[in-house]
Amino acid sequence: MFRDGWIILNQVPIHVCTWGCWIEDSIPGDSVLLFITGNPGIVDFYFQFLSTLQPMVDMPVWVLSHGGFESSPYALEVPDIKSNPELYSVAGQTKQKIEFIEKYIPESKKIYLIGHSVGGKISVELLKDDKLAKRIEQAHLIFPVLENISQTPNGKLYTSFVQHIVPFLVFLAWIFSVLPKTFQSYLVQLFFRSNWTCTKEHCADGLIKLFTSQSSSAALHLALDEMATIKDLDNEVYEKHCSKIYIYYGQNDRWAPLDQYHHIMQLHPKINGTLLEEKFTHAFVLTTPIDMAQLLSKIIRPSIFEAGAVS
Repeated sequence: MFRDGWIILNQVPIHVCTWGCWIEDSIPGDSVLLFITGNPGIVDFYFQFLSTLQPMVDMPVWVLSHGGFESSPYALEVPDIKSNPELYSVAGQTKQKIEFIEKYIPESKKIYLIGHSVGGKISVELLKDDKLAKRIEQAHLIFPVLENISQTPNGKLYTSFVQHIVPFLVFLAWIFSVLPKTFQSYLVQLFFRSNWTCTKEHCADGLIKLFTSQSSSAALHLALDEMATIKDLDNEVYEKHCSKIYIYYGQNDRWAPLDQYHHIMQLHPKINGTLLEEKFTHAFVLTTPIDMAQLLSKIIRPSIFEAGAVS
């Protein structure tokens, strides 16, 4: 059962998508899986992955947009990014997730986290909260940006070039947003003619949402903050919660390169680390969403059954 809607978290309208039960319904079972998106934090890109994953893990699966990335169809006020940059930073996005958990996930429920890219970093930030950490059964960090993102291949490109043309990129997004909808769809379909296996309707919707001045501004602002704030590894978290943390790295990831995988595993060998097959890429939602759902479900499901047997 799928349902979506809008809520306000940390002053910002947030798009929520759920499979299994709505956030205000009585939650079946003792667990909830909360997915934390990467950047761009638009939920449409993850639709096929999460709709495939939910029946496999047999628990409610919930995902939130990052604040500022999607425009509500309702007349909800969106705080201006320039006047309120702290609401749209990594810390601001983390605060939204904490507020959501405290308001919508009862303390009696166990939490399974999956964080993609910067969502992995946000998952680690949640584990710094001792009260939340006690409720988190597992944190699966896929293609995570956990340290020195500005020194990665794509991070270097961003800091040396992209950040200097942010106003121009936002202007291009505005130009795209005022084009006729049919022409927007045509351009997006051209983009998706490559060999991608995602449900193109949802991915296309996500791309059209991204190419608005609001969403592109939010994405570029968050990226700049990632470059400035994601530096050293949170070693205390990995040491304290090593049994809960699962990391997944790709073979050729320019945001989360292999040397970072080897670094974290060398420092914290008790973490559950997986080097993925070459077919899995950072943008897995466009290439292997079903395969990724199958891979994660095989790791998550046994833990659910074991926990049930113990209790």
